[in-house]
Parts: sequence; structure tokens; C-alpha cells
Amino acid sequence: MKSLLRSVMVGLVPAAILAGCASLPVGVNQTKATAPAPLGLSIGYDLGFLRVDLKRATHDELRFIREPDGSGVMTLQPRYVPVDNPYHHLVVDFGNGLIMDSNGNLTLDLLRLYHLGAARSFDITERFNNLLPAGAHLIKKGNSFERRGTGILVERLKAYTEGRVVQIDDGPALRHSRIVQSPGAISYEPSGRRDWRTVSVLQPSNNSAVFRSSGRETKFTLVDPKLLRSNRGLEISRNGGRIDMVIRSPGGIVGSFVFEKTHTGCTITGSGGYGTLQVMREGNKIYVTKNGSLTETVTVG
Repeated sequence: MKSLLRSVMVGLVPAAILAGCASLPVGVNQTKATAPAPLGLSIGYDLGFLRVDLKRATHDELRFIREPDGSGVMTLQPRYVPVDNPYHHLVVDFGNGLIMDSNGNLTLDLLRLYHLGAARSFDITERFNNLLPAGAHLIKKGNSFERRGTGILVERLKAYTEGRVVQIDDGPALRHSRIVQSPGAISYEPSGRRDWRTVSVLQPSNNSAVFRSSGRETKFTLVDPKLLRSNRGLEISRNGGRIDMVIRSPGGIVGSFVFEKTHTGCTITGSGGYGTLQVMREGNKIYVTKNGSLTETVTVG
């Protein structure tokens, strides 16, 4: 449900842009470039989903689409259509806020970019700049964490950390799941216990990490301090003051991005119509813009 609702909101962003109602407050800018942190490779988990998409992975689902038949009559026809993969809790962290989750989604995690996740407590409000009110409220108090959708987003997650185990109540039905940490490994157990649906992320060494699920593995290797590769076509390289990311498939390049760090956030330029993403912080406000138009505001309390 969360993935569907967030996808709806992403679809609404262009409408707000076309309406011309999205603009940054006067005086907010970022012009000074700074050196990004070195490439890294570590495993972790994410409860907040305070992410900005770079390349969302997809899968095909059977849907019924209204199309004209041979006689011109509109009928429902079965068609396989690409659907965004949902966000997953388990992630591999490349540094500078850049992560990939076990569902193959390459994103920028605002909590990691601004080092907010390690805080003992926080109160964060996320607001999408859409025609309809929507966003989320993230509250962390010691070992407890909660994410609540606001406006038309009805998502909900509650979590409590007990030692190396994170107990999660997720979704409208409050499904019980958990995250289990052990040396060099983190597992997500959707049913609250280890079974065939368990997904794991492993770190055999400082220079390698592996997602493992139902016999499928995605491996990441830090070749050297300036180059990282996966067996699924992702390549990340540090070139001077910027970080280049390329995603390849058997058919060619499916996405490429240039990450540049600034004194208040970052700028990411992508290929294939992605455009330019800017993230900047002014006091307790984080602003996200796409091609110069404000798409999201995050308030840190």
C-alpha cells in the first residue's frame, strides 16, 4: 500500500509544477560546491523512507486496460505493464546519502545525507508540494519510531528496537514483522520469524556486500576507493569533485546520474529526461526541487 500511495504522489508532482505554484523561499540557494565523502560500502536498514528516487526498479504486473477491439468498441484487455517496486527496509549504503534497497531502488536518503538517523530523538515533517495535501510525520523517541502518512497518505509504521531486533507493526492491518541484526548480516522477516520470505543483506568484508532473497543474489564490490560495481549493472565512480552512477542492462544503459555535493546539500543531474534534482538545507528546512520547481519540503524538529 505504501508503494502505491507514494507512486500516486509522484504522479501528482508534475501537476503542481504546471500550475506554477512551486517556488523556493527567497534567499535559499546553494552555489558553493564541496568535495563529496569517499565512496563507501556498508549494510543497513531504513524505517523512515525519507527518500528521493534516482532510478526506481520495476516489475511487470497483469492489468486490464481499456482499449478498442477490432470493431472499435472499448473493452478491458489484459496487458502486462511496468509497476514500481516498493521500497524495502534493507539497504546497501554507498555514502553521501546514496543507497540501494533489496528491491533494486537507487535513491537518495535524506536522513543519511544530513546524518539525522543517528539522533536519539527527532520530529520530522515531510510535505509534498502537490495539489492535494500529502506527506508524512516521522517521530523518533529513544528506541521507538513511528512514521504516519498525512493528508491523502494513510500509511503507518511503528517500530521498537530491543537490542539487535527491531519489532515492526506495518500497514493498516498492523502486520507484525521484524529486522534482526547479527555480525556482518541483517535480515528482514515479514512474518516475524525466519521463513522462505526472509530477505538478508550480508557484508562478508569491508569491500563487499550481498543481498540474498529466495536464491537470488545481488553482489556489490568496492573495487578501489574510487570505483564500486554490482553484478546487476550498477557502477559508481568518484571522478574529482563528483560521483558518477551508471545502471546497465543487457540492452544498454538504463540510467546515468552525476552527483555533486554542495555546502547545504547536493545536486543530481540525470539522463533520459530525469533532469536536475537539487536538495538544500536552510536552518531546519530541507528543500527538494526538480528542474527548478519545489517538489518537497522537510521540516526537522
